[in-house]
Amino acid sequence: MINGQTIRRFQATLLTAVSLCLSSAAALAQPAMTDISVSEKKAQRENWRAAVEHAEAESKAGHRSAVIPLAKEALIMAERNFGVDDSDTLASVGYLASSFMMERAFAQATPLLVRLTETLGRTQGKEHPKTLAALDNLASNYEILGRFADCLTPRKAIVDARVRALGRAHPDTLDAEEKLAAVYVKLGSLAEAERIYIRVFEERERALGDDDPKTLAATNQLATLLESEGRHGEAERLYTRGLEASERLLGKEA
Repeated sequence: MINGQTIRRFQATLLTAVSLCLSSAAALAQPAMTDISVSEKKAQRENWRAAVEHAEAESKAGHRSAVIPLAKEALIMAERNFGVDDSDTLASVGYLASSFMMERAFAQATPLLVRLTETLGRTQGKEHPKTLAALDNLASNYEILGRFADCLTPRKAIVDARVRALGRAHPDTLDAEEKLAAVYVKLGSLAEAERIYIRVFEERERALGDDDPKTLAATNQLATLLESEGRHGEAERLYTRGLEASERLLGKEA
């Protein structure tokens, strides 16, 4: 069963990323593909923006069946006038993907998310924040579809980029590693998942203490994994340790 909370969080993240693309479009806009006047170029941008705003207005009005056709028209307009690598075109790609997802058409969103990730990686760099956000959205889409084997590549890429840019112990790196470990669990690669969960748990405890909520979450993740492997004694010790830490944090009446 698809986790509704996962879907909602994914959609909110993707819509935020699209909004960022839209807000930066003017600064990043590339020259038009044909030799036209400045006023004509400006008119093309305004027409495209009006098309996107029309789709957004229909969505807010609850006319959901109208949104995807309008989003497709906006993308075609952007591709024709601005080129495939333009920031407004990429914003349209992201908006159409999010529109499909709002209709729970995750399979139709997938090629758009792949395109967005590949284009951003080529134009912005593989470690650019927008590229990493697109990778995370793509991985989440695969997870919703149950395509966990496909999910490994983007999840690994995010971890590798975080390690290079921030270091192994940075909170963002640990967050990315937890998501990767969860994919390994789904694939039945429990040894790989355990290795990651142990590292995350140790780093959280060292940096935050044993009664921080993130450390407690890491404790539970590791204990749950050990229990699933039949290692009940080890799991119980971790559960007990987590319980004691949470009682110190919340009080005995929690």
